[in-house]
Amino acid sequence: MRISVVIPAAGKGRRAGFSENKIFHLLPDGRTVLERAASAFFPFAEEIIIAADPAEEERVRALFGSRVRVVPGGKTRTDSVRRALEAATGEIVLVHDAARPYVSEAVIRDCIASVKKYGSGIPALPTADTVWRAKDEKITEICGKENIYILQTPQGFYTEDLRRAYRLAKGEYADDSAVYAAFCRPPRLCAGAAENRKLTFAADFPPRYAVGEGFDCHAFAAGRKLVLGGVEIPHDRGLLGHSDADVLTHAVMDALLSAVGEGDIGVQFPDTDPAYRGISSMLLLERVMQIVARKGRRVESLSAVLMAEKPKLKNFLPAIAENLAAAVGIPYVGLSVTTLEGLGFVGREEGICARASVLLRENG
Repeated sequence: MRISVVIPAAGKGRRAGFSENKIFHLLPDGRTVLERAASAFFPFAEEIIIAADPAEEERVRALFGSRVRVVPGGKTRTDSVRRALEAATGEIVLVHDAARPYVSEAVIRDCIASVKKYGSGIPALPTADTVWRAKDEKITEICGKENIYILQTPQGFYTEDLRRAYRLAKGEYADDSAVYAAFCRPPRLCAGAAENRKLTFAADFPPRYAVGEGFDCHAFAAGRKLVLGGVEIPHDRGLLGHSDADVLTHAVMDALLSAVGEGDIGVQFPDTDPAYRGISSMLLLERVMQIVARKGRRVESLSAVLMAEKPKLKNFLPAIAENLAAAVGIPYVGLSVTTLEGLGFVGREEGICARASVLLRENG
């Protein structure tokens, strides 16, 4: 049987609180919510019809090209589905929420099988919580949890049945199963899935992460203080640099900047600028954190390793880690130190190197 998929996508998605329609929000895999929701049906459907806001039709077409048909959506979900149904040519139609991008092949397959066997298929999950009905913040009815289900999409039907029901329907209905129940017969439930959740509010969306790496080396020089992670370390030499030459904080800053796609500290704070001569690297880290915040990110974790033969740094690690954790706004920093067993620049006790890795999370 030929299968059509209808995706009502003309809503504004304002409850998510994004600057644009939530269906265009990028998920961690790099696809928009709408792309992922629609592409799940490519292996099953002969046609996919998206009812879009007329102002967004071209943007929707640009996402899919000829793989979908786009029709003007209505002011309500019911109107959008009704319009799309008139364009459907398949014997079976699956109506799916644009904001459910994590629908699985198993759910789609079970829905289609239910339609073929029973005439309809509504993915559903039994509720694990007691459901109460309330008005004005007062409980009016305890529904319990026995025989209470959470309905999902896609909701499947024989196309002519659903089309006829929508032609008879007046006003707004909760979903397609409600229209079908009102004008055809009680629909049949099939297996839903917990991951097939609807993305409504910002908290429903999976966070997006970014990883950054930073590395720096500085040579020892007489007559300078040795500063690591903002902590002064007793030693007969410090590190050479235009600023305080805090090699560890420099590596951290470069990791942060790489994670948000900005130029490294040499770009942000050039050593040709006298304003940065002798400046504390912890002050520069504050400015880098402002860049991170402007990019809509926050630090999720930070780890770093110091490479030094001398001085011995083990006893200073807790103070350094605490200092860096406070600076980037996390509870703790993973910090370690190693020697290079006498090898190379560090092994000859000519300087210190540091490597840092950060994980940033999108705010929201």
